[in-house]
Amino acid sequence: MELKDVIIERRSIRKYKDEQVSTDLLFKICNLALNAPSASNMKAWQLVIMNEKDTIEKIKRFSPGMGFMPPALIVVGIDQQKAVKRAGPMANKEFIYYDAAIVAYNICLLALEYNLGSCIMASFNRGAIGKFVSFPENICPVLMVSVGYPLKEPAKKILKDKNDAIFLQRYESR
Repeated sequence: MELKDVIIERRSIRKYKDEQVSTDLLFKICNLALNAPSASNMKAWQLVIMNEKDTIEKIKRFSPGMGFMPPALIVVGIDQQKAVKRAGPMANKEFIYYDAAIVAYNICLLALEYNLGSCIMASFNRGAIGKFVSFPENICPVLMVSVGYPLKEPAKKILKDKNDAIFLQRYESR
């Protein structure tokens, strides 16, 4: 599949088959996802793979954005001390969010490559999730990505004309 096709076909999947995703595949996805660009070359990412059903059910209680039960979750955390050391005070104000988002999207694209569905989530109690994954205080959970085999084939995306969002040289209202 060509990259443009992957970008067009990727969807947020919120309904999964009750089927485990191999731990080896989850590690492979995470290892590849970390080939992401990083603001000021911080590379302060910390990924925790969760694939035990009991733990995911507990995490779900602290995650209003997770109205579904995925077979696996990948918690994307950022080591804030490392980030600030590499990038200065702007790191915790902005850069950690950019880096987490890029890695999370890499996870989503890679999941599709392996016929998996995924969904990025930001609606969760950071303190509780940090405790569930045993992050020390300096590591902040920023995003979570659910991963699993889609319950059904996602609907095809209808390509719309994006000319109302793309401009040349300057923004013009239409």
